[in-house]
Amino acid sequence: FHYFTYCTWSGRILFGEDLYVRPEFRGRGPSARHKTALSSQMALANGCSHFRFMSPKRNEPAMALYEKLGAVDVTKRDSWDVWHIEGQAVQEIAARPTE
Repeated sequence: FHYFTYCTWSGRILFGEDLYVRPEFRGRGPSARHKTALSSQMALANGCSHFRFMSPKRNEPAMALYEKLGAVDVTKRDSWDVWHIEGQAVQEIAARPTE
């Protein structure tokens, strides 16, 4: 699943969500490398400055592969924390008067 978004510092980016490799292909490398290459090609073909995605910390094999492919862990490098508002909190915030 991919969508385009915008980075304040570097322009248009492609965001990839849920890079899934079927269990029988995990640990072999080529399937994930192939999907990452296709995503990078899509980013370049659409004028994106980079391809961005997230990975849970518990998925150490995937993170090792991404690092081997040249991906940069911006959580470590730039000290980013990812936040989101969900569920009832979205409704409560939306209901607040704006000033």
